[in-house]
Amino acid sequence: MLYRTLLVSGILLMAAWSSARATPHPARTQEKKLAGYNAIVLQDFSVDKNPATEDFPKGLETMMHSRAVAKVRDEKVFNKVIDAGEAPATQTDSSQRSVVLNGTVMIFDKGSRAGRYWVGFGAGQAKLKVRFVLTDAGTGAEVMHWDQIATFKGTFNAFGGSQDQALTGVANGVVKGLIKQLRLNR
Repeated sequence: MLYRTLLVSGILLMAAWSSARATPHPARTQEKKLAGYNAIVLQDFSVDKNPATEDFPKGLETMMHSRAVAKVRDEKVFNKVIDAGEAPATQTDSSQRSVVLNGTVMIFDKGSRAGRYWVGFGAGQAKLKVRFVLTDAGTGAEVMHWDQIATFKGTFNAFGGSQDQALTGVANGVVKGLIKQLRLNR
């Protein structure tokens, strides 16, 4: 009786696993919303004024913005990358379609170094959530938006990592997620 129960359970598990593997991944089947654009304008990042961002360090959004500009340029995700802080967001060439990126910090939790060190497993982690909105530069219509969340658990850092390591860790995580989303939709 036990043998039969195990056999039936195993067959059901294999059937469920194979059907889950056969379904296409939603990111692979969706349309590429940024395919027609060859330039991006990165606006300065902002911080939403709410209780969840009151501990957000002043200037971190500027650092994230400059890293995002540098990373998008280095990765060559778009033919032309414009930093809105350096140059006006104008569409010079009529054949060149531009998209404008706005980033707003929605949630920030600095975490706890003691929690990361003594407890681990995600306790004390630093967390940052940024809402990105891409709009067409010519029409102003929203092309797409998403929330990017990054965490810093301090797993491979001495004593759970310093507060500076946590801040740069979540900022870099947000920028990496931004690049990934841009690549998925190109």
